Amino acid sequence: MYDNLKNHQHYAVTLYTPDKDIDQHAIDVLSRHFDHILVTSDKQQLLTAVSQSPAVVVFMSFEHFADALQFYYTHLEPMQRTPPTFKVAYLIARKDEADAYHAFAIDAIDDYVVVRPLYEVHRPILVATTLMRQLGVVAASKQAKKAHFQQLHLSAKVEQQMLEGLRHKKALKEAFTHSINELQAHIADQSQHLGDDGEQVDVKEVKALLSRLCSDELRPMLLHLQQQALDLLEQCLLSRSQQSGDTAETSKATNESVQPCVKDAQVNNVLLVDHDEVSLQLSARCLAHYQCQVVEVLNGREALKLLQQHAFDLIVLDINLDDSDGINIAYQIQHNQGTNQQTPLILMVKQLCSVTKQRAKDAGFEVLLEKPLTMKSLDSALTQLQRRLALKE
Repeated sequence: MYDNLKNHQHYAVTLYTPDKDIDQHAIDVLSRHFDHILVTSDKQQLLTAVSQSPAVVVFMSFEHFADALQFYYTHLEPMQRTPPTFKVAYLIARKDEADAYHAFAIDAIDDYVVVRPLYEVHRPILVATTLMRQLGVVAASKQAKKAHFQQLHLSAKVEQQMLEGLRHKKALKEAFTHSINELQAHIADQSQHLGDDGEQVDVKEVKALLSRLCSDELRPMLLHLQQQALDLLEQCLLSRSQQSGDTAETSKATNESVQPCVKDAQVNNVLLVDHDEVSLQLSARCLAHYQCQVVEVLNGREALKLLQQHAFDLIVLDINLDDSDGINIAYQIQHNQGTNQQTPLILMVKQLCSVTKQRAKDAGFEVLLEKPLTMKSLDSALTQLQRRLALKE
């Protein structure tokens, strides 16, 4: 079911517990899903696994949440590096949920799962997968994707659309891998012809750099490249917005309308919530052109935490989030007694439909905005928001 450290050098998932019996259900769930999971009650074995793994999600399971916190900050926290190589989630009892949430709210823990009792059976898997993505890795599952797909109950049309999307995603991944392999082959071929005259080029260093691109260090190494891509996308969006008018005068009027719109609407602090990191950063760059401060978060739980601590002039929510959706978050905002209960809401969607429009209206959204954002569409949305708020006054 699960492994001893001597059998495998690296683990994507490790569970540490002084008593394996208290969370056996969660252990079984994780063990059935992931190829290799280390379950241990030996402290040294845990520390060795964490130190040897390039990226690992650690589940901490103690009878009392406070004991788990003490163990982490005594033994694991000093091992953290930049960029991080491990994330920690806590398996807790229902009675400890309030404490776990407050610890999460102050960034003292990465995540937690209520497992005593375990109502959401697959929740540990979802948390582990999300934390792995934050580390930039994907762990293999025991069950093939085809088996998961066959268990979905979909119409023929939706099934076909999903299959096309999956094939497209696979093709993109294969194209990227092919490009890296092609570049590696080219460097290797050139190095054979350089001989002693090629001292100006450190071929070994270049080859080592490219080899690391195919390893678990992919994410940190591509951050700079991602930044360059975002700069290019931002320029494209600005260019598209300027070229969308029929005349130069229209384009000029659009550009000049940006600043007065935001100023009149008194939008200084914006909370932006989107599960896609690239989309999040791109949307933030668009909003930054309005000279407002943008706070970016990737999930609903982080958003609700910030909304309890800070007042915002505008909340922009993506409809799809890893742990919820924008509409459900809006309901929670409006039913909580807080400083943001009356804050205007904008919902971002990839495709508008009558059902989504009605759900958004019922949840209190003032404006719906299609993704990807452009300067023109954002300016139009803020202008529309300003008019609706003026009518309410």
